[in-house]
Amino acid sequence: MFNSRLFRVPSTIHFGENAAQETGSEVKRLNKSKALLVTDKVLKETGTIAPIIKSMEDVGVEVVIYDGVNSEPTLSHVKEGLDLFNEENCDVLVACGGGSPIDAAKAVAAMQSNPGNIEDYMGLGKIQKVDAPMIAVPTTAGTGSEVTMFTIITDSDRDVKMLIGSPAL
Repeated sequence: MFNSRLFRVPSTIHFGENAAQETGSEVKRLNKSKALLVTDKVLKETGTIAPIIKSMEDVGVEVVIYDGVNSEPTLSHVKEGLDLFNEENCDVLVACGGGSPIDAAKAVAAMQSNPGNIEDYMGLGKIQKVDAPMIAVPTTAGTGSEVTMFTIITDSDRDVKMLIGSPAL
């Protein structure tokens, strides 16, 4: 006999050739109008994110870019992204890149909806809600961050990689 198991996946997985160019349609389906695009400088400089931006602008979605995430998302990336999300009155997060930008965007979404600091949520099940929807556009096949309930954020001061997990993510 098999024991009972629980398997969680995002509510929608849009995949296939040119699927990233449907990002704007997905933002509109969510009835959102201003996206914070979390990415890195390389993807911006190489033009990788250009079709994603165009897809959003083509349907009237305003795009604010945060390209400060580098190899490992840190507390400062979360704070900078959250500050920009709030200052610009964004209502949706779009993450484009590998696991680092996606993890950073997840943490921004968590902190946009919950009090305190991201460090307060280290561990499992401490994040109860995430109000801002998030769309992840992975550019690598690696971490699988786009389909998990986890984010990993580095606390550089304490030299700790914090695992933060919640179905809300």
